Amino acid sequence: YNTTQFYGADKKPGANEYIGGAQDNGTWRSPASAEASATSKYLRQLGGDGFEVVWNAADGNKIVGSSQYNGFARTTNGGANWISAVSGLTDTGSEKGVFISRLGNSKSNPDVLFAVGSTGVWTSENFGESWTSTPITSNWGFSSFLDVEVSLSNAQIVWAGSGMSNSETTPRKVHVSTDGGLTFNTTVNYAKASLGVLTGIATHPLEDSTAYVLFSFAGRPKVLKTTNLGQSWTDLSGFEGRTASSNGFPDVAVYTLLVHPHDPNTIWIGSEIGLIESTNGGQSWALASGGIPRVSIWDMKVVDDQIVLATHARGIWTATIPELPALIFSPEIKGIGFSPEGVFTCSARLKSNYDSTKVFANGNAIVVIRSTAVADTLLKATSLEEGSNSIQVISYVNGRAYYSRLKSIQGIAVEPSVLSYSNIFNSLANDDFSGTDFSIRKVTGFDNGAIHSPHSYLAKKEIIFQLKKPIVIAQSNALFQYDDVAIVEPGEPNTVYGGADFYDYVVVEGSTDGVNWKPIEPGYDARFKSNWLAVYNDKKAGAKSLFTFHSIDLLQTFSPGDIVFFRFRLFSDDNEVGWGWVIDNLYIQETKPLGFDEDILSNKFSMQTYPNPMLNNETTIEFYLTKSSPVDLKIYNSAGGIVFYNSLMNRPKGLQTFKINGLLLNPGVYFINLKSKDGVITRKLVVN
Repeated sequence: YNTTQFYGADKKPGANEYIGGAQDNGTWRSPASAEASATSKYLRQLGGDGFEVVWNAADGNKIVGSSQYNGFARTTNGGANWISAVSGLTDTGSEKGVFISRLGNSKSNPDVLFAVGSTGVWTSENFGESWTSTPITSNWGFSSFLDVEVSLSNAQIVWAGSGMSNSETTPRKVHVSTDGGLTFNTTVNYAKASLGVLTGIATHPLEDSTAYVLFSFAGRPKVLKTTNLGQSWTDLSGFEGRTASSNGFPDVAVYTLLVHPHDPNTIWIGSEIGLIESTNGGQSWALASGGIPRVSIWDMKVVDDQIVLATHARGIWTATIPELPALIFSPEIKGIGFSPEGVFTCSARLKSNYDSTKVFANGNAIVVIRSTAVADTLLKATSLEEGSNSIQVISYVNGRAYYSRLKSIQGIAVEPSVLSYSNIFNSLANDDFSGTDFSIRKVTGFDNGAIHSPHSYLAKKEIIFQLKKPIVIAQSNALFQYDDVAIVEPGEPNTVYGGADFYDYVVVEGSTDGVNWKPIEPGYDARFKSNWLAVYNDKKAGAKSLFTFHSIDLLQTFSPGDIVFFRFRLFSDDNEVGWGWVIDNLYIQETKPLGFDEDILSNKFSMQTYPNPMLNNETTIEFYLTKSSPVDLKIYNSAGGIVFYNSLMNRPKGLQTFKINGLLLNPGVYFINLKSKDGVITRKLVVN
């Protein structure tokens, strides 16, 4: 209907198709692949009260709509079907959600959305697929007019709040973030008039420290402007110290403001009586001409060469302005890490043609490249400070900066590469791996130490355990071997790794640059073994009897001579969880001793050496004694001569270790002889 009351509206990029949220009447869009007009028959997309909508500026198939109390929904196929978009968002419903649901978004950084609720600000970096919280505990003030807006000049600056009031019961301040919503600071309240709940927030397209807060109290300021991130405010509406405007601003409710990007002196304000305009930067105001009806205007957006207006009682209107600048997308950080050679690597998606691009670490430029085209690229720096580093990619067009979101990484000293690695994890003090949540420990149901995830693991989380020693891929026998038990939520029947309904999974991955990771075999879940699935269905814990052996040929994924990092990764969705994952007896390009681990489990006299061949002039001899005993250790060369002897004195029952310094041995083949009350064992040792 041409009388529809829209709270919010948006336009499909590159097409004259529109969508809007209508008061009491859901969310509606014009027909796909058709030019919208005043007579278009709109199609119902969502129910409930319709509010703000966002059409993804980079992908016309993606839209997020809203209903009351933060009832968000998303489509990724142009509206063919919609799914809930509140995963992780707990500020929903009448007690926590905002009735007039709001969405903050920058067209230059289209996948990032912001919402607000009773506890603070919410951020989605994947266009509504999931949300994370930034709590705000003071001067917030829960209100149906809570608003959140992203700076049109710098997508790292986010404004949010419910008003300005020094009330003891409900103090309100506007809050601002300069790090993309990770943290917020309070601004100073305007002191020259008593105010309260705001009715809108807006930003400037060229000045990132400039913002506007709108109010709708009779006889009081309607438009406050800051140019210093909220440290001071001026009244543009001419009500300061008076009850009637001194510069022509009507004494009416106002809801939205837009500064023209091509002509910043022109400011439009959507009010309850139509469009209010200034052509001199806010010095004077008048109702706009040009045919726009005298009805409430709640939302305005710049899309392509149009300004899209959502009105109450006259539907969606547009003003085509050819001078509007073309949209420039901000760069995106896809991943950051360290290559096996120790080089910091940033995987960046450059979404527009830029004059130049820089990578910053803690505010210092560490990579500079010129004249970049649209591409995914790896940006590398030879060094990075140890400790925490804040990484950002900034691209420039005609002197204007376009900012990626901030990412954090710990600077590390990468260890020298090795030809092989092995570990049976009986020593719980192990510094060979980095990562959170996983740990090397002994758990009930297992006789010895191993790598364990949390039991049970948490929902909606990805945990990683990375081997810090890079491995040089061998010409042959490049095997990655381990034992494991993976009691994780199974996907739907017949689904495969990578599919939407393959829910939780575990996977072993390798990388030559520390950013792009490849599975060395497809990820798997509890369906991998029938006894694992039975344990998952019975909601039981893993045990040593469930161990399964894996032997993977690395030459199916990497080439000889590649230097590769390896990691274990467990992914969980936001639904059910299982007991978790345990990994043991890891051998990378090193022969797994036959029978040793089985003997350990059955408490038999046994011995092994690792790494073997010896690396970095050291190898470890590990042996198990069934009873306390004196131990003699001898090493013979291939001619039968004794080249090393050590009496290890009396050793207690159980697992023992002893390290050999390889500087004592020339390259060649040796035999290690161990004698105790249990008997005599001999094992071959190769020194390269």
